[in-house]
Amino acid sequence: MKALLWLLALLGAAAGAWWWLGRDRGAVPVDPDRVIAVQRRDLLKAVVATGRVEPLARVAVMSRASGIIKEIRVEEGDVVRAGDVLVELDREQLEAQLAEDQGNLASAEARRKAAAARVEAARVQLLDPELEFARREMERQQRLLETGETSEVLYDQAALQVAQVEFRLQQVRTSIPELEAGVAQAQADADSARAAVERGQTALREATIRSPMDGVVLLRSKEIGDGVSSILTAGGNATQILTLGDLSAMFVDARVDEVDVGRIYDGMRAVVTVDAYRDQPFAGKVIRIAPAGTVDNNGIVTFEVRVSVEDTGKLLRPDMTANTRLVLEERPGALALPQSALTRRDDGMWTAARLESEDPPRVEMVVVTLGVSDGLMTEILDGLQDGDKVLLPEAEAEEGRGPGSGARRL
Repeated sequence: MKALLWLLALLGAAAGAWWWLGRDRGAVPVDPDRVIAVQRRDLLKAVVATGRVEPLARVAVMSRASGIIKEIRVEEGDVVRAGDVLVELDREQLEAQLAEDQGNLASAEARRKAAAARVEAARVQLLDPELEFARREMERQQRLLETGETSEVLYDQAALQVAQVEFRLQQVRTSIPELEAGVAQAQADADSARAAVERGQTALREATIRSPMDGVVLLRSKEIGDGVSSILTAGGNATQILTLGDLSAMFVDARVDEVDVGRIYDGMRAVVTVDAYRDQPFAGKVIRIAPAGTVDNNGIVTFEVRVSVEDTGKLLRPDMTANTRLVLEERPGALALPQSALTRRDDGMWTAARLESEDPPRVEMVVVTLGVSDGLMTEILDGLQDGDKVLLPEAEAEEGRGPGSGARRL
């Protein structure tokens, strides 16, 4: 009987050893790439929009005078002040035109003076006492004729003299309006010539193109020898020589989908990142929401939202692509997991695979309560604690593992 009990004990020990060793040989080790710890981090729930960095002002420098560029005194990136000389146009043609205009003005002034002199001469003739003398002589001859002291021939001669003087004065009187019209025309010609001279003088002054503001040269579009058309004649099609920007304040003009624009408001906090400084976010706030949307070629409606950006380091540059997060909610120091570590059950509850033990591997599916999510990381309100380890789904780990990674692991 005692021998039988010893035999059964030996068989039990052998079976236990076989089970333990067999379990160790068949167990799948935990893949460390699939293990992630619950950690605290700052989370933002935000509307994400893309836009471009814009300066406070962007000014296209054009010329009021037409001509050929003789000198450009600035390069891209140069800092300029209001009134600084930027560009000089060739003055040779402008000076020749001004000389011609000044000659035309002198001729017009001479013609005006001559016309005025003719009017004055006519008016002087009207004041000539010759008619009065002729009338007195005719009256005297009439009295002498009545007393028989003169002949009718002398009287007729005196009367003819009066008629001739009256006719001549009438002609002068009639010519005065025409002479005055000539003066007016000559004055108009002189005024036109004077205006041409003033335009020429202005063109010479405007051949020197000055900076309209303090700023930085963003773009130099033309070079020495290029022709320039005047903005006064070509309007919006005038030649753009330079582009200046006022970089004293920087903004992002972001495009927000019409679905999200109702959640955006003035003063809303924003976080801006650019590709050049991916690890350095810039603080900002919403200062303007476009009252009307823009429809693209695909029929998608977006609204422009302007965000002022704090750029104390002067790192941002105009036209940089900016990714803007318009903050809806913030959770500083929140317990968080990647969204990929969470699984939604059919009943709508969310679960995570908490790793209870790595050797032997043991996983427990725990129900978790979720909070704010930024699309990648999600806040865990309940169900897990700081430092808990969670097993990612195998597909998520495989994405980060290259080919030839070795034996299969849990």
